Amino acid sequence: MIRSLRLILATVISLFCLAARADEYTGIWVGDGLTILVYDCHGTYTGQIDQAGRVLPFSKAKVVDDTIKGQFQFGDKAFDFSIAIEGEAGTFTSGKTTKPVKRKTWDPFSFVGELIDKKDYAAAWAQLNPLIAQNQAHAFYVGALMHEHGWGCEPDQSQANKFYEHAAAAGSVSAMANLGVSYRDGMGVAKDPNKAFDLFKKAALLGDSIAAQNAGASLLNGGGIPVDRVEGIAWLMLSSEPTAAKDAERLSGKLTADERKQVEARLADLKAQRERQKAAKAFAEKPGTIPMALEVIDGKAVVKSVVAGSKAAEVGIKPGDVLVEVDKKATAGLRLEQIQALLNGVEGSNISMAFKRGEENMQIAMPREAVK
Repeated sequence: MIRSLRLILATVISLFCLAARADEYTGIWVGDGLTILVYDCHGTYTGQIDQAGRVLPFSKAKVVDDTIKGQFQFGDKAFDFSIAIEGEAGTFTSGKTTKPVKRKTWDPFSFVGELIDKKDYAAAWAQLNPLIAQNQAHAFYVGALMHEHGWGCEPDQSQANKFYEHAAAAGSVSAMANLGVSYRDGMGVAKDPNKAFDLFKKAALLGDSIAAQNAGASLLNGGGIPVDRVEGIAWLMLSSEPTAAKDAERLSGKLTADERKQVEARLADLKAQRERQKAAKAFAEKPGTIPMALEVIDGKAVVKSVVAGSKAAEVGIKPGDVLVEVDKKATAGLRLEQIQALLNGVEGSNISMAFKRGEENMQIAMPREAVK
């Protein structure tokens, strides 16, 4: 069974946004309290701006005179932004805010996307598996797409759903939305309209526009849950999809004046819930890493220093130790930014590392610590 065209397009867009080409604009741009992920979607750019714990998605940005220009969403409003590019440095501007940023040359998910674009699925899985071992939500989500579409494996919707389950549990909003479709349509699982509706609502309150549309459609169409026109129209209005807006406008014309007031009140409540959910998610998913400085010497990752008082220092990591493996992935021959990407993750998530100190081999497992 094939997903609806709208959801196919959403999945394809998510994939192509993952598969950024290695040009001078894509990648991760970082500044003071600012992280911007930029992906190339065949001539237009999409991604997200993470500022002060708020994740602000943008899409349909374009490059004009060496400047990425677009809009990001915050609540119900759109704000203009630009990143003026000068080699590996740039300047982020939005309203009265101007900040210098630098481009990181290594983004593990961009690399996985490039391999998928090249149909080198074996290499893509090899890069993806260590990220899955780190319990990274997006890694599970990409793995689900690969199982669903048969990239490097036989198409298996049941297995894809298991990956969606893991991704959703780790916080992937897109996985929640896609898993909701599987339960709604009985794709690889028994149909469960109530579970589908719960997943749509959860994803919608975390900002997924198509999930909000699907929640509204479920309430309006029934199919296993009670029909509720007022509630359904409110969820449609929460979505920013053009078709949802048209449907909501058409259906609102059939409501009484009292029902329209109920819709307005319910929509205001849903928007308030969405902002609280987004804020809670941003607070919960703080970035984490291992607080030590590394340098690459003759292809080996050598510890330069360890932050005093950190758990890394407590477990015995010392300057001069050679980091051999991160979550069973060898570090030999990797660039410094590649190694750092393996160390980074969500604060509190587990990581295993192998070190060599002289002739001694050491295995250390510990949770990632907060980035300071």
